[in-house]
Amino acid sequence: MTIFVDFDPDTYVRGKANNSAAHVATNDLYQAQTLGAFSRVDRKGNRVTSVRASDFAAYLLGEAREYDPRVEAFAEFNADFLSGDRIEALRAVQEMHGARWPDRFQAEWPGFFLEYRFDQFVRRRELDHLVMFQKAKHAGAFDFDLVFKQHDQITHYGDLKASSARRPGSPGNDAGTIRRCVEEFGRFWYVLYEHETWHGKDEEHAPTIAWNEWRRSVGHQGRKPYNALSYASRFKAAVTFVGMSILEVNRANFHIVLADFNQGQQPGGQARAPKVMISKRYIDNFLVYSEGSAHLE
Repeated sequence: MTIFVDFDPDTYVRGKANNSAAHVATNDLYQAQTLGAFSRVDRKGNRVTSVRASDFAAYLLGEAREYDPRVEAFAEFNADFLSGDRIEALRAVQEMHGARWPDRFQAEWPGFFLEYRFDQFVRRRELDHLVMFQKAKHAGAFDFDLVFKQHDQITHYGDLKASSARRPGSPGNDAGTIRRCVEEFGRFWYVLYEHETWHGKDEEHAPTIAWNEWRRSVGHQGRKPYNALSYASRFKAAVTFVGMSILEVNRANFHIVLADFNQGQQPGGQARAPKVMISKRYIDNFLVYSEGSAHLE
C-alpha cells in the first residue's frame, strides 16, 4: 500500500531544533488506510495528515474531508464544557444531587461530574443515534460507558475518563474485556478529559469538611462512622478541565499503547483481574481527536 503524509510547515518549521520533530505514528498509517484521510495534532503542536494513495488527488484538490459525526458530538459538548472555569467540588456535587445522579456522593467526583454533564448533553441534543452514555449496564453486554452507533447499529464501544493533567497515565478497564471488544468491533475509544486540580489538604481541609458535612446534611450514610475528614488526603477541592483527547485502541496499536497493571487482591484474598493502563507517553500513537492544551503538556 502507499500512504502520503503531509506535514503542515507553519506549525514546526520556525522551531530552532524542531524542524524534524513531527513524526508519523503507526496509528496515522492505520487510520489513513481505513478512512482515506486522517489528521491530528501531535504533542508538540504539529499537524500531521496521512492520506491513502487512492484519495491523494482529492486531498490535493481540497475535496477529501474528514468528518465523523460522533467526533463532532464531542466537539459540540466541549464548546461549553471546556470553558476554563474552575469547578468547585461542593457546587458540582450539589448540582448532581439536584438531578439525582446515582454517583453524587462518590469521593472522586470530577469523573462522575463529567459523566453527568455528558449524559445531560446527549439527552438534550437527542444524539443517542450517534453516541449513548449507558449508566445501567446490561447482562451479557460490554460494560462500558459509551456506545457508538451508525445507522442504528453499534460500531464500537468506549469509556469516559477524567484524569489529572499532571499524571503520566490513567487506569483503564479490564484487560481481557478490552481485547475482546477490539477483536469484535475493530476499535475502542477512550475519551479522556484532563484537569488541573486543587486539593482540600492545601486549604487546611476546609473544602473536605464542607463536603462531608453536606453529605451528612442530605442523609448520606457511609459504611463507616461519620468523619469530617473522610478522604482528606486525596479530596479534590476544585478542578478546571483543560483538554480532551479521543484515543483509539485498535488492532494496529493495541500492543503499543496499553499496559496491564495488577490491581492487587479482592477483600476475600482472590487476585483481581488485571486492568489496562492508558499511557499518555504514547498518546500520539492512538490519538484520533484532541482539544485544549492538556495533550501538549
